[in-house]
Amino acid sequence: QLLVQRPALAKLRLLSNASAVGAAAAARVRRRELLSPFNFAAFYLPHVLEAKRILYLDTDVLVQRDVVRALEHYELGGKAVAAVEDCSQKFEKYVNFQLLNRLLKRKAMGGLSRHYDFNASTCVFNRGVVLIDPERWRALGLTLAIESLVEAYVKCGARLWRGGVSQPPFLLALGG
Repeated sequence: QLLVQRPALAKLRLLSNASAVGAAAAARVRRRELLSPFNFAAFYLPHVLEAKRILYLDTDVLVQRDVVRALEHYELGGKAVAAVEDCSQKFEKYVNFQLLNRLLKRKAMGGLSRHYDFNASTCVFNRGVVLIDPERWRALGLTLAIESLVEAYVKCGARLWRGGVSQPPFLLALGG
């Protein structure tokens, strides 16, 4: 219920309705299943689980060894997450930086302001394998930042990012 009731995620579902947002905006989201609130479930885990660390794994990840011992004391160095860098992909694959810059000149969103320091050719990290420090995540307001970015995505007719629906706001919120 928590996911379905979040206003940003409810607005996201509008993108599957061409009459609500226009045919062009609806067509930009090729995989409708990505609009499901459950695609964003990992971003709410720090608010519902009482744990020192949360290891989030996508359903297509195969674990072949015990990872608890290796990760239970893994030092995150004050960061909210540890993730695997993927240099075969760059931020520019996911984010429309021209539009992002125009939007940020008008209003800060998702913890980003016009002074953000992104390099479009920076390597990305995959949200499918993430070690989370829930206390730090909550302190930084990362779930609210992601929701703010999702709302901006819906308002601009799904043009703010591409290549997924939940990966880009995750990258922006953590990279910003």
